Amino acid sequence: MSLAKIGIIVGRVLAVICLFVGLSLASSLLGVRSGGRSPLDQLGFVAFTYLAVFTIGYLFAAVGIWIGSSWGLVVAIGTALVELIIALTGEASVRLSDLEFFIALTVFIVALALFAIKEVKLFSSLHD
Repeated sequence: MSLAKIGIIVGRVLAVICLFVGLSLASSLLGVRSGGRSPLDQLGFVAFTYLAVFTIGYLFAAVGIWIGSSWGLVVAIGTALVELIIALTGEASVRLSDLEFFIALTVFIVALALFAIKEVKLFSSLHD
């Protein structure tokens, strides 16, 4: 199996992970798991806004990665990085479980690696 096919498969798996993370965040945003309480009242305005931004970021990243575009990887890197920074700085309104932190870290590392590989291939083809 060639490196290009492995990159496509890893990209597709990353896109599916981003899709599921985005849909999970969207369900929280819509109050599916809140037991009848308003998510805005339950989370607060700041956490609700963060959740909305992360939801949109992961869903757009999933689409971009699936179609093989570099902007999808950039959106995934940015979304995961901001989520990790906010969680690590101890923002009181954003709490990630260990699994959520691991998934965000995995998305960040894999998207960064795929982006680096794609850019190296691009620049090496320009110099040939």
